[in-house]
Amino acid sequence: AAYTYKRSSIVARTLSYTSSPFLEFRLRILWNEERKRLKLSIPTRIQVSSVLCEVPGGAIERPADGEEHTHGRWMLLRGLVEGRPSSLALVNNGQHGFDCHRGEIRLSIVRTAPYCYEHGYSLYNHPQAKRMDLGVHEVRLLVAVGEEQDVLPRLTAMADWVAAPPYALAHYPIGIGTPAQQDLLTLEPSSVRLLACKQSWDGKALIIRLQETAGGSITGHLVLRHPSVTIEASFAPFEIKTLRIEKNGSWSEVGMIEEE
Repeated sequence: AAYTYKRSSIVARTLSYTSSPFLEFRLRILWNEERKRLKLSIPTRIQVSSVLCEVPGGAIERPADGEEHTHGRWMLLRGLVEGRPSSLALVNNGQHGFDCHRGEIRLSIVRTAPYCYEHGYSLYNHPQAKRMDLGVHEVRLLVAVGEEQDVLPRLTAMADWVAAPPYALAHYPIGIGTPAQQDLLTLEPSSVRLLACKQSWDGKALIIRLQETAGGSITGHLVLRHPSVTIEASFAPFEIKTLRIEKNGSWSEVGMIEEE
């Protein structure tokens, strides 16, 4: 779909995936309006008083009062539709301002205010002042709906996919079933995310850092191929754990910084 407004335009692509329970929207925005804010309106039937938003290291409730608020890579509306629990999630690739009122999400996309502008600053003395956000912008959004217990555990994984999408490298295949083509590790459930996988400071072990990202108390399951190790670890809401895995397969939980 193509849209125009004065000297600006938006080309929007809507994508659906047979194996993924969400819609993706890719917007290519050419914005040439000065001192204008572009917002994307997403009306819903969910009447809420607050919105659950990602923040660094966790999540927080923001009021649905029509005022501008900040959030991280995702937000979640939770409420009732015709008496049934329902939720709608919106994942973004860098749009961190929004307001919500009467179930309508209004995501701030671009804002072409002058740089370093405040109300006591006279624009008449600087008619050619530089404006922010003019030009071309590429926006990716994911929208998922369903019951909260189904949608919330997937949001951080979806945000990781949008913020750092996987890429393909051309290479000569070594052979089917060789260690080079096997997974290094597997991790469940999806709400436990891999934050780091690296060599220890002393070079003698593997350091793996994990975090629970859905705000629940759960048990995570980690299976490492080489060495062959299976680890079960209990997580409190948003807890971060750092594991040290020795070459012989033994492991222990260590501090995040000192690793000892």
